[in-house]
Amino acid sequence: MAKQPEKLPLKSLSNFISPFLINNRPALCSVGEDGRALVYQSSNQKTNYELIEALPVGTGITLDVLSSGVCATMTDDEIRYKAELKKEFEEKMERQRKEDEQRRLRKEKEAADFNASLDIPFQWEPDIKTVMSGLSESSWGNGSNRRTVFHVRVLDTFKDGRFAREKGDFLCGKDTSKHQGYTDPKEGDKNIYKVTCQRCIDAAARFNKQKVVEQQ
Repeated sequence: MAKQPEKLPLKSLSNFISPFLINNRPALCSVGEDGRALVYQSSNQKTNYELIEALPVGTGITLDVLSSGVCATMTDDEIRYKAELKKEFEEKMERQRKEDEQRRLRKEKEAADFNASLDIPFQWEPDIKTVMSGLSESSWGNGSNRRTVFHVRVLDTFKDGRFAREKGDFLCGKDTSKHQGYTDPKEGDKNIYKVTCQRCIDAAARFNKQKVVEQQ
């Protein structure tokens, strides 16, 4: 974990904080010739602060204004600290990315395995019933909302006795959506979504029952 720079003991030479320091914080300074005075690097003017413990002339010092008052730290320590924070943040983001990727792959595999278990004997894909509330500016923008479920979209007309579905129907029945045909920006990713419409799942069960009967 990144260690914050140590605050250096500081003596104020004024009862007021310089407006220049307030407007230019954090300010880069250098240790003056006496080893205590602090000089603004931008103007070579002395600040209203000096170190209590002397440091080598020219040492970089950073002055900042905090809620607790003005503080001084070694500029090299500030640079190191920011670099460590940046590295820690990047490592955290990389760990998060890997975890998100693993969750995504697990979810996709779960969806693929479940969808395959439906064993539907015709071409189909998971799809949603597009609703107007899912196309509004305040929605997810893909035609869905929180109550949306994934149906089995029939891609080939299928007839089996009294059971029949036309191309474009859902397995659970007609798609009565007024916005049917809306194209999701992630159209190519549809097969990674798990079918969640219980009526479609129940309808798919009939195909497995038929296979059991045929095998007997």
